[in-house]
Amino acid sequence: MKNLLIIGAGQYGMVAKEIAESMRCFERIDFVDDASDIAVGKLGDIEKLIHEYDSAVVAIGNSELRLNLIKRLCEIGYEVPTLIHERAYVSPSAKIDMGCFIEP
Repeated sequence: MKNLLIIGAGQYGMVAKEIAESMRCFERIDFVDDASDIAVGKLGDIEKLIHEYDSAVVAIGNSELRLNLIKRLCEIGYEVPTLIHERAYVSPSAKIDMGCFIEP
């Protein structure tokens, strides 16, 4: 089993968590957020958290920031999975890049 770190504990982060839980492939799912009480750390902690979490996704609405953070996660050594809800239909011809969230 893998452990997933979600960058952003807001509404978008909660959606990411629900999708990840539906996949049943993560043993542990936690958040990093500079302004949340439920987070296990702040954004500046992602480098040291690599020892506890092998996967991470970015659940922040700002697309430029999201892409920059995905690049940073890859450089640190995180796997950046695609989250696909168990009830989602994905066309066989669809092209989905890493870090995407597919809702039902």
